[in-house]
Amino acid sequence: MKNVKLLLIFLIVGLSSNAQDNQKRIYIKDNQSMVLILNNEIIGSIDLLKSIPSNQIQELNIHREEKLSSKENLFYNNDKGGIMVAKTKFDIETKVQKDLNEFFGLNADTDLYVNGFLLENKNYKIASNSIAKIEIIEPDNLFLDRRVLNISIK
Repeated sequence: MKNVKLLLIFLIVGLSSNAQDNQKRIYIKDNQSMVLILNNEIIGSIDLLKSIPSNQIQELNIHREEKLSSKENLFYNNDKGGIMVAKTKFDIETKVQKDLNEFFGLNADTDLYVNGFLLENKNYKIASNSIAKIEIIEPDNLFLDRRVLNISIK
């Protein structure tokens, strides 16, 4: 009888530990919205699109299922969001990834995240008026091995 109870305890502990999510996450953000990519080089918010006169927008595509990156996501709910791709000749003030990293004392080639998604393309620029918050995320030796910047787009 003691062996059966002991076996049940080990079985329950073993199954419950395997049922845990093995992906390492940093925090949860529920209000993540779509991200705008202008001219295949500028990342901004939907509010930025609203500020562009409609006669300046040449093309607009909405991809609800696509994400900014196919790799890592810092957020738990990686199913939120989507991408809007637009083409325009409207001039927008931007920040380059290298300059943002150097401003915060990081290496110029440090990875940059936007709304938790890794920017795989280092040539993307960030629209200045779309930046809501910039965080320096410290390494946790599980998911990140060095400090990175996470830019929250409003």
